[in-house]
Amino acid sequence: MQTFHRKPTTPQFFCPICARPFFRPDRVKDHGWSHYSEQEKGEALARGEKLPKCYTYKRKFQCNKCSFSFATSLGLEKHFSDRHGEFKREKELCGLCGATVVNIKEHMKFKHATEEDKKFECGICKKKFLSNYKLVTHREVAHSDKMPFQCEICGRAFKVERYLKQHLLRHNEVKRFECVICGVRFSLGFLLKRHVESVHEGKIRKDKMKKNEYQRGKVEGVNFSKLTIIVIKLH
Repeated sequence: MQTFHRKPTTPQFFCPICARPFFRPDRVKDHGWSHYSEQEKGEALARGEKLPKCYTYKRKFQCNKCSFSFATSLGLEKHFSDRHGEFKREKELCGLCGATVVNIKEHMKFKHATEEDKKFECGICKKKFLSNYKLVTHREVAHSDKMPFQCEICGRAFKVERYLKQHLLRHNEVKRFECVICGVRFSLGFLLKRHVESVHEGKIRKDKMKKNEYQRGKVEGVNFSKLTIIVIKLH
């Protein structure tokens, strides 16, 4: 009798560098090549490691900042955002909400999905989701008090393993994501993005805005995020 193995509903493997989730360990290994420099790739080939199949595909989307090339435009976008800080692309106007987005199809799918589009329902609160992955994550975060994933360095605990993986990168001294504007480096790509938006683009995060307004009152024309950075540098 043939045995069928059910595919796990949540990723069990994560990249130790960027915490990207994968369902299979070999995918993590293949993905690791994306973090190699050209020299490291050469050394890996010299050791007998096989070049992942994804690197043999025709790659017509090339980064104009470095030598990396990609098979899809989305791959190029992610690389550019992670490594070089920002990817500028023509945006489209959403006729429903007026937002300007780079991918109108994805925007419509996730921002304007109807209840009929959400096929996965939580048995506890009846909230519906577009995917089973989002449903499982919702249950782990919203309906469980268990925090089984604990950091061995600082003791902080998490409900979801991927949150722990991301947290561990903050203890890692290797900071691969560099701001091309000021040179500050970060361990996670989203920290770099948040830095660029708050420090170099003048955007204030909502949580920080509420905190600043509570502590110091509203002051029109003051960029609190930049003010905080200046105070830190002076001390």
